[in-house]
Amino acid sequence: HLATTHRKGKTCNNIMAEQAREYVWACELSKEKPTFVFSFKEEDEDEDYLIHTLFLKNAVLGASAVESERNLIQMETKDSNRKDLKAPIVSLTLGKKDMCALDLSFGEEVTFRLVEGSGPVFLSAQELVEYPEDGNLSQEEDTEDYTETEEDELKGTEE
Repeated sequence: HLATTHRKGKTCNNIMAEQAREYVWACELSKEKPTFVFSFKEEDEDEDYLIHTLFLKNAVLGASAVESERNLIQMETKDSNRKDLKAPIVSLTLGKKDMCALDLSFGEEVTFRLVEGSGPVFLSAQELVEYPEDGNLSQEEDTEDYTETEEDELKGTEE
């Protein structure tokens, strides 16, 4: 969005476009690799001020899952008081419930852990990365060089 405001002798353009990108995300949990950590931290611990949100969409058993075996997935993250939070989020059993839709979002680092069963269980999600607003996106121009016609047009848009 581009908003234009006119002040005495100045035209100010403010770019208010929110910049965000969406990515497909997935992980596999199995007996061999029962844990996956989704972390937003940069490797060099440099704060990039990006806002990351993971929207967990579904869980599905893989082709090599064991018949009638229960697969239980637990998430581990921080609550709003910054205390550890652990809770089961998915229970799948081949032949009874092979997949389920999820509607969970995480704005903090989260660990997914296969706490029961041998998997494989695939989690899929959408990752939203929002970029911070740039405070320097405001541009000012002098209107002193405008012709009378251009100034009249500017005055007409102010009303």
